[in-house]
Amino acid sequence: MEETASLNSPEASEAAPPGEGQKLGKRKASDAENLDDSARDKKKPREESTSTDIDEQALEALSVATPGAQPFSESAVGSSGRRRGTTSSEHGPHAQIVPALPNKRFQTVIGMLHSQISQHRNGNIFHNPIKSSEAPDYHEIIKHPMDLKTIKAKVKDGVITNSLEFQRDVYLMFANAMMYNRPGSDIYQMAEEMMLESEGHINAFRQTEGFVRSAHRS
Repeated sequence: MEETASLNSPEASEAAPPGEGQKLGKRKASDAENLDDSARDKKKPREESTSTDIDEQALEALSVATPGAQPFSESAVGSSGRRRGTTSSEHGPHAQIVPALPNKRFQTVIGMLHSQISQHRNGNIFHNPIKSSEAPDYHEIIKHPMDLKTIKAKVKDGVITNSLEFQRDVYLMFANAMMYNRPGSDIYQMAEEMMLESEGHINAFRQTEGFVRSAHRS
């Protein structure tokens, strides 16, 4: 009788059937996992929006720091806000550096000075480059040959662009002749004589050139 009473007691009827507690435990665990997944899903868009806000703030700060700069375009800015480097194809063929054209006016006036020097009575020995057949050891002694024809070509090609460069090559031409030929020889004396006269022409030209420049400045 005591066993029957204990089975029919309210405590026994209220007790959960076997296995019910395990089901409830599993249900609670699955509910917790679902809550965690939904919480993670909610956090992701926040993180993305936060990074986007940071990029926008960084771009705004750059535009404030450099007021003259142009805003970045979408093609030039990546997802991280960094500017991409431009390739050579974006610049095109027009980006190539074009060499400056020779100064035609300088060529004209320096050509007159060149003619004055060339017309000297000894000028014929300086008109053309020295050939190896004329002096086999010339290029072994003279490392920087120079002559009136080469000087004229350098002026035409724009290599010589001012009177100082012209004077340097003319003096180099005479110095080579006086270096290769022994002092007192005919060529040495002819080179020395022509150099002194050419120096007078060059100094007169440079003085005139200085007067013209000062007149333009005033």
